[in-house]
Amino acid sequence: MILIQFILGSSIASFISLVVSRHLVGESIVIPRSHCDSCQHPLCYYDLIPIISYLTLRGRCRYCRAKIPPTTIIVEFVLGVLFILTPLDFFNVIFLLNVIILLALSLFDISTQRVPTLGILFLLITYIISGHHTSHQLIIATLFYIVSQLINYRERFIGNGDIDILICLWLPTNLGFMLWVTCLACISAIIYLLIIPWPNNNKIPFVPFITIGYVLTHHF
Repeated sequence: MILIQFILGSSIASFISLVVSRHLVGESIVIPRSHCDSCQHPLCYYDLIPIISYLTLRGRCRYCRAKIPPTTIIVEFVLGVLFILTPLDFFNVIFLLNVIILLALSLFDISTQRVPTLGILFLLITYIISGHHTSHQLIIATLFYIVSQLINYRERFIGNGDIDILICLWLPTNLGFMLWVTCLACISAIIYLLIIPWPNNNKIPFVPFITIGYVLTHHF
């Protein structure tokens, strides 16, 4: 079961990478068949095995030797491990759905520093399935969301999409949970900025760090 869960998670992650890369270049996820983004050569089935193909090819296309983005194997490995570590009950299935959506949004954020509205809507759908807040709490959350967006519109502390995501993750959980998510997201972002050169535009994709905070808070 451990092996099956890992294969399932890494395969879903591979599909997420496909969806994001195809969307960014305006291609359908159905046609054309899987191909190298650099030389357009069609890929065989043994070029598409999650993690294994990346390692055997040493991160490069078999045909033109173009470099394959390392985010591909990272996302496949992370989601595979999460599927192993997460018991498949109702609450955890919602968690895994949110992680899948967050990973897709993270790839978009890394590539374009933009978050698709459709991804936000998917997070809201998971809330509709599992939400438990009273109308009073939802009114407070709505007011908090509006105030946060207004403040951020003037000062631009973070992207508006990041606020949307944090609110969507709060709805099926609670305030204490979201404080931990935000805290761990900020800590991981600081560690990241200590390791890599500071970006020239003073902007970093924050959705991956929200995802890290969400996963760590849920499990620990």
